[in-house]
Amino acid sequence: MLQKTLLLMALSFSAGADDLPKNFCLNHETAQQNETLARQHPTDDALIKLVALRAGLCDLLNKQIIDLDFAIDLFNAEHAHGIQQRLKEEQTNTREKGA
Repeated sequence: MLQKTLLLMALSFSAGADDLPKNFCLNHETAQQNETLARQHPTDDALIKLVALRAGLCDLLNKQIIDLDFAIDLFNAEHAHGIQQRLKEEQTNTREKGA
């Protein structure tokens, strides 16, 4: 389960080194890595959700339907939520195994 949490944590795309918003859609290497993670873990709901969200947000950015700051904020919120949910699941599973 820890591995699954680490997978979710690996999906972060938002800020650049200079703290200016960075368009994560321009990083094709990261997109490829995310696709590979999705292929390796096709039943991990949280991971698939984040990969799909990233792809959808990039599509909307490319069509100029949303702006970059909105996309970053939305992705970061969902990313943080996914990590929190995964950690709760791990804590519940640990407690159940210990009982």
